[in-house]
Amino acid sequence: KYRPSGTGAKVVAYVLDTPINASHKQFRPGQVYSPDPSPDRCEPHGTAVASLIGGKDFGVAPGVQIVSL
Repeated sequence: KYRPSGTGAKVVAYVLDTPINASHKQFRPGQVYSPDPSPDRCEPHGTAVASLIGGKDFGVAPGVQIVSL
């Protein structure tokens, strides 16, 4: 498991990609703002990119706030 030196708690990351599944197990509740957070409308690529940024297991900044664009 990756252990970052910081959490990115005061950072907002904007992900310009396909919609993000905000309820994915890699994200904590309220971490991801997505205009359409329903899992059936989301594509895997946007969710994968967001989890690399702020996912709890392998994200480089697990405390970051993520906004889906």
